[in-house]
Amino acid sequence: MNSRYVAAKALHKVLKDHVSLTSALDEVLPAIESKKDRAFIQALCFGVMRWYFYLDALLSLLTRKAIKDLDINNRSRPEKKETDEKDINKLLKKMVKQRSESIEVYKKGNRND
Repeated sequence: MNSRYVAAKALHKVLKDHVSLTSALDEVLPAIESKKDRAFIQALCFGVMRWYFYLDALLSLLTRKAIKDLDINNRSRPEKKETDEKDINKLLKKMVKQRSESIEVYKKGNRND
């Protein structure tokens, strides 16, 4: 079985089912025979959870204003459209594209900041 898939299953239990990481790992690890794979899965899960809330808060700060602006824009239109998940995904893809283009410009200009 794919180690990353097993780690994803454990993390899904933690984030969606509100189970402790230890309990989630206790459920999925017995099916893994290789000690290396078990160690990898544990390290991956603990690493993800270590950074999850920090990255979630950071992303929230970076996207909150843009999502609010999108919502205001949608509500101020004559058809008063509700902002849905499709609109937010489109906005996030646009923001990722902008950041990627900025990174390329910086690299071409030999700027590492």
